[in-house]
Amino acid sequence: MGVKQEASTLTGQDATGINDWSKNSVLMNYLPDAWNHGAEMYTIPIVITDNFSFCGCEVRYVKPCNDGPNKWTVFFAWHGDKRDEFKDSIYTELMWVQAREFVFLGAGCLGTTEILLRSREYGVPLSNRVGMNMSGNGDILAFGYNGEKTANAIGTDDEAYLKEHPVGPTISGIIDMRDEEVSPHARDGYVIEEGAVPKALAHFLQVMYDITPGHRIPRGLALLRRVDELVSRLTGDILGPWHQHGALNRTMIYLIMSHDANQGSLYLNKNKPSLEFRGVEHSIHVKQINELLATAMGKMGAEYIPNPFTSRQMGRSEISVHPLGGANMSPDGTGLSGVTNHLGQVFKGDGDEVYEGLVVVDAAVIPSSLGVNPFATITALAERTIETLAGQKGWEIDYALPKSNFVLRNLVDH
Repeated sequence: MGVKQEASTLTGQDATGINDWSKNSVLMNYLPDAWNHGAEMYTIPIVITDNFSFCGCEVRYVKPCNDGPNKWTVFFAWHGDKRDEFKDSIYTELMWVQAREFVFLGAGCLGTTEILLRSREYGVPLSNRVGMNMSGNGDILAFGYNGEKTANAIGTDDEAYLKEHPVGPTISGIIDMRDEEVSPHARDGYVIEEGAVPKALAHFLQVMYDITPGHRIPRGLALLRRVDELVSRLTGDILGPWHQHGALNRTMIYLIMSHDANQGSLYLNKNKPSLEFRGVEHSIHVKQINELLATAMGKMGAEYIPNPFTSRQMGRSEISVHPLGGANMSPDGTGLSGVTNHLGQVFKGDGDEVYEGLVVVDAAVIPSSLGVNPFATITALAERTIETLAGQKGWEIDYALPKSNFVLRNLVDH
């Protein structure tokens, strides 16, 4: 799309945003493609660090226009020009922009659902299902602590270290347990992937492991291996988490995507979003996966540590990097059972009438856990929506690259 893709710097920093131009994110494809075809993009750089700017427009709610050629008004708080210094008025004295045809909500599962909830508060008729039956995609976090081999799974930006010990991208391997012979029922399937901890959390890891209950120590370890474990723990404590023979650098990070029961909900509490997930870590399915992981860790001589965030010491929090739903597709084509139709168009209430120009094109429409990373599913649904709506309008989508591509990187860097 006109953006030069670089080789990965192998830092393992993906979880906090990898800015080495190696990742196939929208910055490498959809955004430059839109720019090349004439789309206007606005950024208000209020924070500039290492040539990366952050947009300062925070959409609060949308409302349909009652007259004129425009169909929707989008109200937003602008944080540019230090406007957020005025804490009493930043969210009351809003700015706005109008759309003639469509407003596409793509603020992510949490952002889009919050916008819809607030829009309903401001009088826009919507389904009562907004914010309900959200999913964490059955995500599970687990660790194989102080195993027999070096895992090298802690991110860093130390170039000298990376030359000798490249961490690599997060998730470059997968164990796919969705095969019918392994999991005869679709919702029993899951995938196991390896992760990397970003540098910012490296010195917090050992404390987190220590306070997490539910450790499973491998049985039958030889005396020599037990001594080796103790030495590696002491080595890490003295020489730091990146030392090749330290316990932390022998720790694998496991990311599991499975299934849950859509027990999450997002609602407004004093005009602020509040998210609740209930009980996913206690489901039978999750316990079975934890047992399997504990057995696997034991085979590698590693101590199994479950998700620390579900412990009392960490506040019994759920953790998910793939929240889904909140504006769920309706299974029966009405607002009684969902928030959007099969194209992501938002229902006007509990019936089948929709706002044709208000369309959700992100994870908020996905009505169930997927048991795998949801990126491809979100993308496929969004592309299907755009293609179908364009066809209904009689518009043709030009899929050819322009002869002279604008390199979006220049826009970001300068």
